Amino acid sequence: MKRQLMLLLALAGLWTLAGTSAAYAQSEEKVYTEVDKSPEFPGGVQEMYKFLAQNIKYPADAARKKKQGKVVTTFVVGKDGTIRDINVESGVTREVDQEAVRVIKAMPKWVPGEHEGQRVAVQYTIPINFQMH
Repeated sequence: MKRQLMLLLALAGLWTLAGTSAAYAQSEEKVYTEVDKSPEFPGGVQEMYKFLAQNIKYPADAARKKKQGKVVTTFVVGKDGTIRDINVESGVTREVDQEAVRVIKAMPKWVPGEHEGQRVAVQYTIPINFQMH
């Protein structure tokens, strides 16, 4: 039985973490949290919504148990646009959280962020609402 999945990604919910240049990845590449130009999903926010809606599959166990809620994910968009270092900051259930991570891993390369005219790695946050109807 196929269940409908509604993803609510409010524009206000898409943000890069505020602050100054912060973390370093294993590669010692500086990861920025504040940049002049944020990274962007290819085609923009609406294309990202479409990608998420087409690729997220509501976990069967979570659907049976009517588990709903928001999974807040953070990840790094590298200088080359690749996604890495995906984390769940707050989640719903293990299965729902894993689905959010799976679909983020499946994303195509992004347009990298820029700071002072240079492409840089940027930490990015996306909250994904899992809601059944």
